[in-house]
Amino acid sequence: MIMKNNLLSLNQFFFIIIQTQIGIGVISLPYDLHQVSKQNGWISLIISIFLIQIIILIFWLMYNRFPTLNLYDMQMIIYGKWIGQSINFLYVLYFVFVGSLILILFSNLINLWVLPHTPYWVNMLFLLLSCVYLSSSHITVIGRIYTFLSTFFIILFVLLLNAIPELKIYYLFPIAKEGIMPILKGVNQSVLALLGFVVILFVLPVVKGTAKQKLKTMSGAIWFVGFFYLFVVFISFTFFSTEEIKVVPQPVLYLLKSFEFAVVSRIDLLFLTIWIMSVATSFSTFLYLASLGTMQLFKSKKRTKFVWVNATLIFLLVIVIDSKLITIQTYAKYVSNSGYIFSIALPILLYLVMLLLKKRHKEGHSS
Repeated sequence: MIMKNNLLSLNQFFFIIIQTQIGIGVISLPYDLHQVSKQNGWISLIISIFLIQIIILIFWLMYNRFPTLNLYDMQMIIYGKWIGQSINFLYVLYFVFVGSLILILFSNLINLWVLPHTPYWVNMLFLLLSCVYLSSSHITVIGRIYTFLSTFFIILFVLLLNAIPELKIYYLFPIAKEGIMPILKGVNQSVLALLGFVVILFVLPVVKGTAKQKLKTMSGAIWFVGFFYLFVVFISFTFFSTEEIKVVPQPVLYLLKSFEFAVVSRIDLLFLTIWIMSVATSFSTFLYLASLGTMQLFKSKKRTKFVWVNATLIFLLVIVIDSKLITIQTYAKYVSNSGYIFSIALPILLYLVMLLLKKRHKEGHSS
């Protein structure tokens, strides 16, 4: 039985979703979208938001059948012990891989823009240790911290507003000049940047409020993230020409670097400082989810030790990847694409099996 004082408020639930989704990808998303969709990338992003809205509606329908269980518990009930445990183990591995990818991309960007002479593992270690402390906390504590840190999005928004006088709307035209296929390819890139919504399946059972209130909250979070990314993409696409953005892998930082305030000469570094908080919260969520799954696998009631275990695995995995066993680009491609399986395919398959078996569960527990 879940105690009421151990439940997340709807506001905390909202900010956990957006802090998980907005992270490492915000700086490079405009470039990545432009690579496949050119100036029509913003259309791809809008389509992806609608698709994700449909997916979280399915998540909500799953929750209505098992209102007190998270995804780990649902899979144990629907698939049985051995299949359920096997899939849960794969989810833990997936969250470890995502965490390692975030750590790698974070370290590379910090080395490139801020600390070029600092060993990459030092940057990773500082982020890892701070996130271990956060991930070891109770979900309500995490929710309160995420709520506070979300206020800094206002600063990010204000910083980007500086570019408005320099924007050229005609950079967005002509629309759909190369047909529909590049736009559809961009949808794939957009969805990959928004895959953090899987956190919903693990924290929804520990949120206060009615089912309809929860649906409104998570839908609002998805649209908030979508419009934030759309704003970043729009600013980038109308500040840089089509030819310029081809050679600017971090358009947001290059954009901000061209401006300065009377008291702040490097606005890009100010942006990075706040961005690091978002990376830390996103990484902490995946570390939390991995530890939650490991705790379930070992039938333990103490999660903290598994946070350390998974953090160690992530660090060792990053060291192995850095040894050139696999290129970062290839690793990022595999991890990102596997997100379709764990964030979309497996949950939808689970829901279809629920419908087929007419499974419904009123009593249960959630970690």
